[in-house]
Amino acid sequence: MVDEAMIDRQKREALNTLHTVKDTITVYNDPAFAEMYFQKWRHDLPYVQLELFSRLTGVEGMILDAGCGPGHHTDYLYRRGHCAVGIDLAMTELQVAKANFRGPQFVCADMLHVPFGDAIFSGIWACASVMHLPQVLLPKQLVEFGRLLRPRGIIGLTLTVETEAHFDRFGRFFECYPSQYLKDQIGQTGFTIEDIETRSIDKTTEEEGRRAGWITVSARKSA
Repeated sequence: MVDEAMIDRQKREALNTLHTVKDTITVYNDPAFAEMYFQKWRHDLPYVQLELFSRLTGVEGMILDAGCGPGHHTDYLYRRGHCAVGIDLAMTELQVAKANFRGPQFVCADMLHVPFGDAIFSGIWACASVMHLPQVLLPKQLVEFGRLLRPRGIIGLTLTVETEAHFDRFGRFFECYPSQYLKDQIGQTGFTIEDIETRSIDKTTEEEGRRAGWITVSARKSA
């Protein structure tokens, strides 16, 4: 016998998930927000984490910056000698990226359904993007990253951890990703963790003065 109540609940949860992602993209698509975000972070990059990702990946092959926003990380990787492609669903952010950075390629695309073939990237950098996905979508996202990566390819994930899921004052959704849950999901998707760095700093994409715990996980796809 079909449990119609359960099916209805699953449909509602799926719909709420889609609205959560859509509402967050709407914020990033606001021209004033996109420009503010770019100006705030264009010279404030996670250099140590980017350098580790660059070194683990090597300069051979293509790099995907998943959820690239205004493109400042994509450009940094490009200037480090990588063939870098940035993708984002927020077209306004991509317009800012294209106006300021001439080297990398920028494409409007959903990182859950990337319009590229299998095993074509040597590395995938996803900084402050996966944290906007509800937990239910993380396994799907990791599977998609695995599809896109060459054997032995690297993913670099940077996100906030150990906080409650919430919407910030701009209307963006932030998921709670406990570090152990994140590590378990990465391992279950066919990746081997090579480096983990955790830090608690007064640096966040939300309001000033908010202290947040951050984690950067570097993991390699199985051969």
